[in-house]
Amino acid sequence: MRYFLFILIVGLLGYGWVSWFSTEPGPKSMPTTATSIRYVAIGDGYSIGEGLHDGSSWPELLTDYLRKRSVDIHLEKVLGNSNTTSTEVIESIVPKLSASNPEFITLQIGANDLIQNVSAESFREKMQLTLSSLTSIVPTNRIIVITIPDLSILPIRNESLDKQDSSTLVQTFNQIIIEESGRLSIASVDISKLALFMADSEYVTADGLYPSSAGHKLIAEAIYPTARRLLLLK
Repeated sequence: MRYFLFILIVGLLGYGWVSWFSTEPGPKSMPTTATSIRYVAIGDGYSIGEGLHDGSSWPELLTDYLRKRSVDIHLEKVLGNSNTTSTEVIESIVPKLSASNPEFITLQIGANDLIQNVSAESFREKMQLTLSSLTSIVPTNRIIVITIPDLSILPIRNESLDKQDSSTLVQTFNQIIIEESGRLSIASVDISKLALFMADSEYVTADGLYPSSAGHKLIAEAIYPTARRLLLLK
């Protein structure tokens, strides 16, 4: 079963990097130093590890993967909560971001905007403003924007969202995320295909709403190649 799942992941995601993440013990993380890259993750329940109690959110796992592969990085903060929207990022998080003096930022936002029926046009405007604000804090090659999963595939989904409509809206929002990131030459990572696995109870929390530890591991593995490439650029 594990072998089949491995082959399925490779086939769906099209990456050759999955073999990097073996279940065998890997290299130890390098120690944090005064010169470690300061990493701040911004997001909602899909980033903060909602429903987890063991520190296995994808920003934490991503940091660990990078440190084990000789990238001197330290996760300073994960900013946001399960209800964070793009408006909250603009009004409450970005103004305080400079205080953390970040050198690398990941952004994953949009699920709550979709649930709250924010229009695609409004979401695009907010993404433009958010990304523009982030580029005033760190260089564009030190930002990664992550798409949102297909909420219609989750075992338990918001009853205010029609399954077919929500799937279409997620595709629209993700296209906006990718387009607006690309417009500013900011890297984006599309995790929408990972939602196929989130239909399996192994990859979601008990409430059926958020990624489990195994789900966060899949997300971290998807982001890792892009993060390592950017952070090793001189």
